[in-house]
Amino acid sequence: MAIITKKGRDYPQAYYHYEFWSEGDRLVKSSKYILKRLLNRVIAGTGNSII
Repeated sequence: MAIITKKGRDYPQAYYHYEFWSEGDRLVKSSKYILKRLLNRVIAGTGNSII
């Protein structure tokens, strides 16, 4: 989980990072913001904690 600081306050931000590879070449590298209201559903669906 990334920490964003605005006006001296810290705000945790969850992002999903992903990459697509084919034959040793990276085709896509990107990330998407996970809305706070959906974060628990994403964690439950992946079975992993988000760091």
